Amino acid sequence: MRLVLHSVATASIRNLRTWSPEDPEVFCETLYLYIGPGPRSHGTNIFTITAATPKGLMARGAVNNIICEGPMLIIQVYDWTTLWSWLDRTV
Repeated sequence: MRLVLHSVATASIRNLRTWSPEDPEVFCETLYLYIGPGPRSHGTNIFTITAATPKGLMARGAVNNIICEGPMLIIQVYDWTTLWSWLDRTV
């Protein structure tokens, strides 16, 4: 059984497919990935990953000298198509 990426969401951006940042080089968001078996399955699980550009990470700042922790994807500039393609291939 192949797992399928059903959708991607964030807490602060309503629709990542249509949204674009003021500066595509400054992006840092925690993504919620809804992944489940088959394209019509109702049983999905939620996984998180931080997607960020180098400038987005620097703009985020550090807490106790830690900039970010956990699963992370570093992208040169924000581009929805590139981001979705990578996530879909990786799942």
